[in-house]
Amino acid sequence: MKSLVRIFMLIISLSAFAYSLLLLSDYWEYEEVPSNIEEKFKHTVQQKQLEAEINQLIAQDKLDEAIETVQLAQHFGYNIDYQSYRKRIDQINTLEHRTTKNVKDFVDGFISGKGDTTAGFAGAIGSDFT
Repeated sequence: MKSLVRIFMLIISLSAFAYSLLLLSDYWEYEEVPSNIEEKFKHTVQQKQLEAEINQLIAQDKLDEAIETVQLAQHFGYNIDYQSYRKRIDQINTLEHRTTKNVKDFVDGFISGKGDTTAGFAGAIGSDFT
């Protein structure tokens, strides 16, 4: 008799679980409507803003972000001088510069426990284990 009650309770529990999943699926929308990102980007970002952002990133020594921004501008067809930006970035982004920056970020992350870059994050994690 006990095993019959257990089986009955198991069936009721599994049925209730299946029904809750069915009710939960009503909250999810399965139909995705892709938005036209290129059109939105063109209407919301002016070319002068983009050029100012690239120049600011280069001045702040955020060269990877500057490269990504130049690539975005190129992808979306902005009329900026991609070659001159890449040339400026490549002149700054030497092996010596990148190594010095990574070591500095690692030490800063090690001392402060915070990291904005991969090297800084590695330094912060390294300090936790020492």
